Amino acid sequence: MTVGSTPLDDFLSGAGSSTSTGETLQRVGVVLGAGGVIIAVGLLVFVGAVWRGRAADRVILLRLAAGAGVIAAVGGVIEVAGVASILDIGWDAALADRLGRSGMMRLVGGALVAVGLVESVGRNRSELAGAWQIEPSAFFSLAGAAFSLLAFGFDGHTATEGPRVIHALVNAVHLGAAGVWAGGLVGLAIVAVRGGLRGEGTATFHRFASAATVAIVVVGVAGIVMAWWVLDSPGGLTSTDWGRILLVKTGLVAIAGAIGAHHHFRVLPRLSTDAASPDVSRQVNVSLGVEAGVLVVVALASGVLATASTV
Repeated sequence: MTVGSTPLDDFLSGAGSSTSTGETLQRVGVVLGAGGVIIAVGLLVFVGAVWRGRAADRVILLRLAAGAGVIAAVGGVIEVAGVASILDIGWDAALADRLGRSGMMRLVGGALVAVGLVESVGRNRSELAGAWQIEPSAFFSLAGAAFSLLAFGFDGHTATEGPRVIHALVNAVHLGAAGVWAGGLVGLAIVAVRGGLRGEGTATFHRFASAATVAIVVVGVAGIVMAWWVLDSPGGLTSTDWGRILLVKTGLVAIAGAIGAHHHFRVLPRLSTDAASPDVSRQVNVSLGVEAGVLVVVALASGVLATASTV
């Protein structure tokens, strides 16, 4: 069942097809919420800690982060609508219900991400290069991103498997680290396509590689811990929907990691010596675009996992 509550699972098992629309809405909401949160977190970290180039590129990245926050908020709305449909209750009751709490948190958190970046986008239009000088209002975005990550502690298997509080914190760290990698790579790909890596590419790659390396390790360790809690046995990897989706997600992460290794050992040396070459720029754009695309799918798969059956 999608909501992650044993009593609700029992209720739905006898409810027939009347809940199918609600289940679909809830799944779509969680997937959009997860994808939006992960990308927003990564773009915020990329702008704040990695990018030191053109202000015009920074504005684009912050706009995309705000857009990702809006997607997360929309996902929250859809998720709450799904819970209201499943339980046959009104919106106000769904927002107050434990099962609608995660959607409400993603709605509020995503909205904070978007609203908190309005001032930053406006001011950065006239800035030159350099680090992002974070306006006070932007801290609403950071708080909203953290709030959205913690929302996953109230739905899916985080709320029903293993030590709940610890599982919720581990899941938030897992998704946050995934955002640093996936969302940061989206930012890097966008900057590359816009030509922003010329003259700045090597330093940007090195800064991103340092952050991404730590993030990949955290993603792997946290993912193993959560799989240990969720699955009753290793056989669940092939006998349950959750396990099969996890295997697909792991395969995609491995592909993205292999592309990242290609960047480090093949693309970066060429970028350091021949950044102006059209062939090198094309290779960078294509490889970054492919890896970013794979990781966006991984981000969406994280939302699917939260709603997948473990039996």
